Amino acid sequence: MSVTKTIRPRKLSAINIEDFLSDIRLSRQCTDPAVVVCDLVEQYNNEICLLLDKHAPSLKTVVLRPHQPWFSNDLLQAKRARRAAEMAPRAANRGEHSYIPENFLPNCINLVIWGHEHDCQLDLFKKDAKKLIIQPGSSRIFQPGSSRIIQPGSSIATSLIFGESKQK
Repeated sequence: MSVTKTIRPRKLSAINIEDFLSDIRLSRQCTDPAVVVCDLVEQYNNEICLLLDKHAPSLKTVVLRPHQPWFSNDLLQAKRARRAAEMAPRAANRGEHSYIPENFLPNCINLVIWGHEHDCQLDLFKKDAKKLIIQPGSSRIFQPGSSRIIQPGSSIATSLIFGESKQK
């Protein structure tokens, strides 16, 4: 069950200046001012708030939801930390460094299919001793201890770059 609370920003332009000035003249600030400066400031703030509430009330509806037993500040902070960790690579904008180097591929993997956004590179690449050897149109049986890499691109043009101008 939700509870609603009503708040509205003040429309100061709708205040009738003559009525507002007459209420200021009749306020305790003008008729019976405090002697001590701290009390005078507090009196001024209270009177102005009362007059503004009278001449330009604030009104807005806010839905207040009841407390959920499963939700806690620990959960909120964990979600914030997770979002920050997810956004860190994007914020770093590390482009050319956000990949897995070919020498990280174990030799037990025979075929690797990289997801690639733009141009289609279906030629097989062979990874041998930390260097790539291009073997276009290779139909050889995969040998143990080497990985073959293909990069199929998007099946449709996704942006206006040179890699997208090639036949799909």
